[in-house]
Amino acid sequence: MKGKPIVGEGIIKMCTFNSSLTNPKNAYFFFDYSYLLVFVWLLCALAQKPTGDYFPPAHQWTQKTPAALGLNPTKIQEAIAFAKAARSKNPRSMEQSHYQSFGKEPYGFAVGPFNDRGDQTGVIVYKGYIIAKWGEPSL
Repeated sequence: MKGKPIVGEGIIKMCTFNSSLTNPKNAYFFFDYSYLLVFVWLLCALAQKPTGDYFPPAHQWTQKTPAALGLNPTKIQEAIAFAKAARSKNPRSMEQSHYQSFGKEPYGFAVGPFNDRGDQTGVIVYKGYIIAKWGEPSL
């Protein structure tokens, strides 16, 4: 027998250099079914129908009202009010906020300048359309 005995899980196995694909007896089997695999792959690729979904180009989002997309405008306004009420309680000064949190860690000193945090800003996108925005979103 060719190969080196390998012991694994209490069973002695022989490691040979004959792969199932390089063995002439099995090579015919592999190539016989490879045509079938290619045919099935092509069939699946051609069976997919292109969808007419809206996909906006970069920086050109279309805006629609929530009602135009079948959403309740009152619920959207409630979601915006909730987001505004759940703003961060940390100070607006990002430097002060840094030293109150990460600045306590070893080597937690600041690297570079800090900006102050701006007003609450948000955008709601539904099915690729902007249905609401608040604050100063730059799209």
